[in-house]
Formats: sequence, structure tokens, C-alpha cells
Amino acid sequence: MKIYLNILLSLLVCSGVYSYRILVYSPTVSRSHLISNSRIAETLAKAGHEVVLFLPQYERMPVTNETMLSKQILFEFSHTKFEDLMREYQNIIFSEDQSYLAALGMLSMYRTLTDLCEEIVMNKEIMDKLRAFKFEVAISEQLDLCGVGVSHLLGIESHIWLSSTPMMEQVSYFAGVPTPLSYVPVSMEADLPDKMTYWQRFENIIAYAFSLGFHRYGSTSHTKMFRKRFGADFPDLDTLAGSSPLVFISSEEFIDFPRPILHKTVYIGGLGLKNAKPLDSKFEQLMSIGKKGTVFVSLGSVVQTSAMPKSLKSTLFDAFTEFPDYCFIFKIDAKDTVSKELAVNLKNVKLVEWAPQVDLFGHPNLRAFVTHGGLNSLMEASYAGVPIVTIGMFADQMRNGRAAERNGYGVPLSKLNLTVPNIATALRTVLENKS
Repeated sequence: MKIYLNILLSLLVCSGVYSYRILVYSPTVSRSHLISNSRIAETLAKAGHEVVLFLPQYERMPVTNETMLSKQILFEFSHTKFEDLMREYQNIIFSEDQSYLAALGMLSMYRTLTDLCEEIVMNKEIMDKLRAFKFEVAISEQLDLCGVGVSHLLGIESHIWLSSTPMMEQVSYFAGVPTPLSYVPVSMEADLPDKMTYWQRFENIIAYAFSLGFHRYGSTSHTKMFRKRFGADFPDLDTLAGSSPLVFISSEEFIDFPRPILHKTVYIGGLGLKNAKPLDSKFEQLMSIGKKGTVFVSLGSVVQTSAMPKSLKSTLFDAFTEFPDYCFIFKIDAKDTVSKELAVNLKNVKLVEWAPQVDLFGHPNLRAFVTHGGLNSLMEASYAGVPIVTIGMFADQMRNGRAAERNGYGVPLSKLNLTVPNIATALRTVLENKS
């Protein structure tokens, strides 16, 4: 009897274990998107699933070392359309006519994304390669809906829609998640709190309409392309995306703004984060320079520091000199000769072209983090308990800074109003206010 019972228990255990074949569709729109999607793929692979991370190379970048268990498939383009577009966009970010030029840039970006998507789906070799895996689940982002169309073409039964930022307007709208605009700030290019004046509510409504409008322009362009290539009965991509049984949100609800959600919305912020490791001798030495500690400064990978106005960098460095007892480690790109010239005589400013961010956050001498407000950086800093100063550049970054302010772990600054007193006050707040 005992033998039969053991056999039955073994069968029950075996029947409860099932490995899915999962496609994670992740065009390389930026380093941060690649890192977060790689963490999703790696987490699923560690759980025993067969995971393929498909990487259309919108921007050519080294394959991340975040994944070891999942399989990576690259699709390379013969041109640099997307990279050229992003270089132009960097100049727009700091221009006086930013709003108008950014709107034109968004329209141009969606047209480019449609062209790139068409190249992918019309490449028989890569589509056959993906089809051979016989995926059961696909995961793709909200940025453009090419992944949704590819999932449908491959006949994948179940799709998970991923918002790589706090829940984007198109995700909540088409997935049927309520968005009360009186207290839920828009994610796209809106620098608003959750406790708004009447004018701010009006501004939020306008921003919401623009955000949905730009998305709809892009999704309609994609749908038209799919219908041109695969027949007039090809489903509307927004309808396909909205019918996804699960929506993953890359944020963490307890460090974001409160908002209504549905059962199918799942917050995955912080998924795959690794614990800090000991620093090498170079960074250990840098972390020991400041008498009162160290401040790490990194303004993201999309906006290169070499593209920033000299006046902005000069203002930052002038503010840093007001804190001689702290060492500021400032991450710049290799082409940024201006920052190197400005910092040459500053004893408490050290420039690096790369830094082990998570490991720095785990060091006991790190006191604060000055960031662009990207979601990965917020997750990593929050996980380590590091207070932040945010200087949002575009997209959801301003909103992320406002969420940090609301929840008491950061101080937001506007890139349009950066002065030495403003920066110094923000730094003083996070360095001296123990709360």
C-alpha cells in the first residue's frame, strides 16, 4: 500500500510541473529596456521554462550578461535608421522649442518603427526560425505593437502585454483599466503630482489625449502594414494587445502613485534584481574619498552627456563644489570631452565612463543618487534604500521623480530650471534629512 501511495504522490507532483515555451520580444530601443526584459527572460528560464529572448537590433549594442539560461536570437538591420533618429532626439531634449519638436520626433519615430517592423515580419528566415519553437506564450512591450503582430502571425495562443514604464495610457485604455485623471498623472512627458490644482488636471487631460493620440497614430500605421502584407482581415493591433489575459507593469505599486488596477494587472518592478557585490579596487578607492560619503550621478544611457549643453554640466559641477566633504562619481560617455575639461580641477568630482551601479548602491559609503529617473534606476535605488534626486529628461522620467517625491524617497528637479541653488537644496535635503 505504501508503495502505491508513493507512486501516486510522484505522479501528482510530476503532473503539476509544466514547462512553457515563451517568447520575450525585446527590440533594443535602449540599454535599460534590454536589461529589464533580459531579467524577465532569465527569471522565467530559472523557473524551468524554455525562453527565447528575441532582440531586433534597433540600436546595435552588446548583448547583456543578464541572461545565461534563456536563448538569445538577434535580428540585425542593414541600416541605422533608429540610431540616427535617437541622435536627433537627443538634441531636441534640450532645445527651447522642445514640445513642438518632440511631437514631430514622436511621429517620425512611429513611422520608423513601422518600417523596422515590416523588415522583421517580411524576413522569412527569421520568422520560420521563431515559428519552429512553437511558442505557447509571448511577452512584448507597449512601445510599439510589432511584438503583438508577430505573436499573432506565429500563432502563439497567449500574449502578455508589458508596460516597461508605469502603466502607460494606451495600456490602461485598451486593457480596460480605469485611469481617473484627477489624481493619476499621465506617464508620457508629464511633470505632475497626484494632488493637482484644477489647471494641472486640465494639463493632465491634454497630456493624456496627446499620449493616446500618438500611440494610436503608431498602432494604426502598424496595423495598416500588417493588413497590406497579410490580408485585410488582420486584427487591429490595439484590440489584440488589449485582449491580453495578463498585463505586466515594470513598476512597483508601493513606490508609485496609487491608482485603480484590475486582477490581470501584475506589478513586476524589481524582478530579477541582484544583490550588490564587493567593488573592485578602483571603485573601492573612489568610494573612500569623501569624508561624509559618496554621491553617484548617472543621467541614463539614452541621453548621452556629450549631447548635454555645457551650461547644464557647468551648473551641476558648481553645485557639487558646495559639498566638499562628499565625493561625486559622475558617469559620462566616452565622447564627453567638455565634462572632462570642467572637472579637471575639481577635487571632489570623479568622472567614469562605466560604473557597477547596483554594487555602488550596496556600499555603506553611498549617501545619494542623482538620476534621470529611469525606472530601472529607481527600482535599484529603492531596493538598496538609497535616496535620490531626479532630473527627468523625457517619457516617464518626470513622473517617476514626482512619485519619489510623493512617497518620501526623492526630490525631483526640472531640467528646464536647473540652477546651483536648486540643485544644492535638493542635495542637501537627501543628504541631511534623515527621513
